[in-house]
Amino acid sequence: MAAIMIAGAVLSAYAAIKQGQAAKSAANYNAEVAGVQAQVAREQGNANEETQRRRAGLALGRQAAGAAENGGLSGTNLDLYQQSATDAELDALNIRYGSKLAGSSADAQAGMYRSQASQAMPAAYLNAGAAALSAYGSYAMASGGGQYNYRGSTLPNSLRGGT
Repeated sequence: MAAIMIAGAVLSAYAAIKQGQAAKSAANYNAEVAGVQAQVAREQGNANEETQRRRAGLALGRQAAGAAENGGLSGTNLDLYQQSATDAELDALNIRYGSKLAGSSADAQAGMYRSQASQAMPAAYLNAGAAALSAYGSYAMASGGGQYNYRGSTLPNSLRGGT
């Protein structure tokens, strides 16, 4: 019986450590993926910002050409052109801001995964130790060693349920 309890404790401790190793590996992988996602979000944001600026430049060029045909960039035409340029710049800046937010969010997620990875093995060792202590406690109870009072002496059979 003792051999079975010891084998069970060893197996439980081994399983706890293996589970911790798997959790650590998964968290490290997830951190790496989140880091890549952060970089991709920033790169996509830069590309989208450049595309916005290019399109806005073309639109402003067409607007300036149209204004030139109708008396040039002065008065209302100038006001409209300046407002369009301001709106185009705000659109580009909003794209940049959105990509920075997405990148920061993914970076934060990566940090959380790295934290999980660093905590996985200590938790696994605690679980393994708990499994060993639990098995020891079960063995002690099964062998009659768990019948102690607060002073450490054994209880009489009459108090243990025996005769």
